[in-house]
Amino acid sequence: MSTKKTTLLGALIVLAFSAGYFLSYARYGLAYDEGYLLDGVEKIMEGQVIYRDFHHTYAPGRFYLLAAAFKAFGKNIMVERFIFALLQAIKCLLAFLIARRLGARKFALLAPILICIAPGPWHKVFFSGFGFLAIYAVLVMLDRAWMWSLACGLVIGVSGVFRQDAAGFAAVGGLLAMAFATVVGSLSKREFAKRALGMLAGIAIVALPVLGYFESQQALGAMIQKVTREGMLDNLTNRIPYPSLWTAKTLDGTYFRLILANKILFYLPFAAYVLAVAIIVRNLKRPRASVLPGVVVLAAAVLAFNQSIWRSDVGHLLQTLQFAFLLVPLIAEQIYDWLAQRMAGKSFRVVVFIILFALLPSIVFWASYGCYVATTSRYVAMRFLQEGISVGDTEYVGSMLVRCGNDTKLGLQRAPIFLRADEAAFFMAIKRFLDAHTSPGDYVLAVPQLQLVYFFYDRRNPTRYAHYRRALAPEEEERYINDIESHGTEYVLLVEPFEGARIGATRQPFSQYAHRVRSWICSNYVEIERIGPVRILHRKT
Repeated sequence: MSTKKTTLLGALIVLAFSAGYFLSYARYGLAYDEGYLLDGVEKIMEGQVIYRDFHHTYAPGRFYLLAAAFKAFGKNIMVERFIFALLQAIKCLLAFLIARRLGARKFALLAPILICIAPGPWHKVFFSGFGFLAIYAVLVMLDRAWMWSLACGLVIGVSGVFRQDAAGFAAVGGLLAMAFATVVGSLSKREFAKRALGMLAGIAIVALPVLGYFESQQALGAMIQKVTREGMLDNLTNRIPYPSLWTAKTLDGTYFRLILANKILFYLPFAAYVLAVAIIVRNLKRPRASVLPGVVVLAAAVLAFNQSIWRSDVGHLLQTLQFAFLLVPLIAEQIYDWLAQRMAGKSFRVVVFIILFALLPSIVFWASYGCYVATTSRYVAMRFLQEGISVGDTEYVGSMLVRCGNDTKLGLQRAPIFLRADEAAFFMAIKRFLDAHTSPGDYVLAVPQLQLVYFFYDRRNPTRYAHYRRALAPEEEERYINDIESHGTEYVLLVEPFEGARIGATRQPFSQYAHRVRSWICSNYVEIERIGPVRILHRKT
């Protein structure tokens, strides 16, 4: 079978399998940050304009995509989950195709396998999914005539509408690869200029109408500020230190069984980058070897690593690792080929192939399993924290493991999903309270991290912010309070985190975030009921 037919058949198998795989557990578990996205989507469906009318630091595409899907199919969390599953499957397909273009033919399946084992939080699929799409467009462009650079730019532009930084990483990788080709003499300066200008023109064709729309809505200035300065401010505020490779405590069974695999994953990107550089340098001496795809992927992966540097919890780590996973097949292929030249006997080569193919997936799976155990065991969770590893919201980090324990169907029209029995009971208790004291469409404030209340129960967020965990400026805190008052908000659902909970490198307790807002709420509202960790507050008369 020809190489093209093999690639096509493999791609179809990867797409079909991964789509079925992700859809098989789309109804299980809950990532509370989904509410952060859904709150913005509902505001858009009400006619508000992102950045102008409400705060967000992400590119706008995801919000408008989900808003269109909800208008077409109804407001149901499964609509969102089906989109996420499809994007994850497409991401697996792109990972396979990228690995093939890197020259990893024997190990190309490693990349989608690693993604299936640990896809990262589903609501973050826009970062890696559209980043992969932009990378693939660049790789195709490098193999074609310069006219393809315009199409490449169009794809990068579309990707940027959904995740501007990931698309930018791919564009930088493409420019670096072409610059490298120019330096070594395989690409003329004229050809470089034509390709670079074509790519930038394609990006502009997509970007200018989007920017023009927000300018017409008087939101362009706010957009630029929020996706740049405000986004960096959020990262600085909620920064989590990078965990050390060495143990912080005496070694014990829990460390070796559950924590060590996660420690390895935190340092896997460094190893992947070093080995990829070594492979690129080695391939410079091999006339038939193409180094440009490696330059593109390596550059994008290194740039994407900033997500882990700023927010070094497991969820953000896996968001970054998706790009490092693209380099793994290339590294495994090169190691295998190097060993094969020095090995005698076909059976020995088969053993080496199996070891290389299974080693990293086994580590990734065990790391995911450790995260799952940390969500069910307070002792294990504390051990992770002692080692500097913030597990955080691990739903959908552990992939299929999310089905474990989530066996109770949540009886909500908009969320026919399966949760743990205690979690389902909690959300139903919130429903009973809201049904008894409020009506659909009423303004109810849920802070700091329970934005799903608005989508689940058809209540409205009175503020322009999804939460107040970020460090609000004084004028923003006043605006926040004015929003609460102007909408006549009668009830506040105030989440009380576990004792000693801290956020970010500043190690501030939750109560110190947006201190003015929280103090005002506590002064103007009185507690009337408690449901789990939530204090139900009513406006003082």
